[in-house]
Amino acid sequence: MPSHFSTIGIPVTSEQDFIDIGQRAARLAERHKVQNGAYYCWQDESGAALWLQLDENDQLIGINPHFHGQALFQVAILTPIKRPHDSPLDGAIRGWANGTAAAPDSGDFPFVFDLPNLALHPELHYPAQVTIRLAAFAHELTLYESAAAFAKRPDPRLQLAAQAFIPTGLFTENDEPPAAQAVFTGTISAWAQKQNGLTGQPFYWFAVETLGGSIDVVADPTLVPQEPVVGGHLEGSFWLTGTLL
Repeated sequence: MPSHFSTIGIPVTSEQDFIDIGQRAARLAERHKVQNGAYYCWQDESGAALWLQLDENDQLIGINPHFHGQALFQVAILTPIKRPHDSPLDGAIRGWANGTAAAPDSGDFPFVFDLPNLALHPELHYPAQVTIRLAAFAHELTLYESAAAFAKRPDPRLQLAAQAFIPTGLFTENDEPPAAQAVFTGTISAWAQKQNGLTGQPFYWFAVETLGGSIDVVADPTLVPQEPVVGGHLEGSFWLTGTLL
């Protein structure tokens, strides 16, 4: 399975690669001071982004890949989520797609998304209705050239509709915290092969309409064996990362 870094054109295969890419990005990044440290955000014209985390001693403690797209998603946020191995600057939120602050659990579905910059929003209160830019990093991906091809797929996953969203990250065992993962299907309204400005490596971007709204999907080229088609469909499993407007 591709890594979240290779999904936006940044091949990382070793700890040294991780350090090198962090140093290169930091020289071009914008600094954001927060409690417990600072974020350094690098972003290029393709939308690929890295959020570097530095502690109060300016030591690198983490790097989160991200994609800054244009898709807007309405969410009622319910609670922040902390996981045992999170750094102080990691963040995740449980919410409902298209829920409201007055009735947050009355939306289309519950889900969890990670945030690369949650510490920039100490004023957040819960529940609240917010708009986010939501990106989905493909773990697995299948493309279909038309609705007819999607309907005739030989092994339809869970018999999903053409626009469906299953928040698989909520289904955990042994009281583990929920993950920012989902399986969904959707219609491709636009796509492009993009190039990461830091590495020169390609990756794919899709604008996808699915249950609940629009999502920017990005994928490692190894997951895209044929040319996508506008108006076609996709199906896959994804990591979800978002930023608040």
